[in-house]
Amino acid sequence: MATVTINGAAVDIHDGMTILDAARALGIVIPTMCFREDCEPFTSCMLCVVQDMRTGAMLPSCSARAADGMIIETDNAAVHDA
Repeated sequence: MATVTINGAAVDIHDGMTILDAARALGIVIPTMCFREDCEPFTSCMLCVVQDMRTGAMLPSCSARAADGMIIETDNAAVHDA
């Protein structure tokens, strides 16, 4: 099974899961504005941005697919600046 680490906690993920889905499975709240569960991700507000610590990339958690081995931070200086 694939695993993602978010804010130091590991979670098992399945195909098609977004970073937002994985965070919610851990009880981690990531704020969203344009995200609606009944719609495809629109990725317009970027309020849900998180940082992939392996690459340094800032990603919209509502639409970025979770991938095995990701190390995600939701609450650091870079995320707040973004």
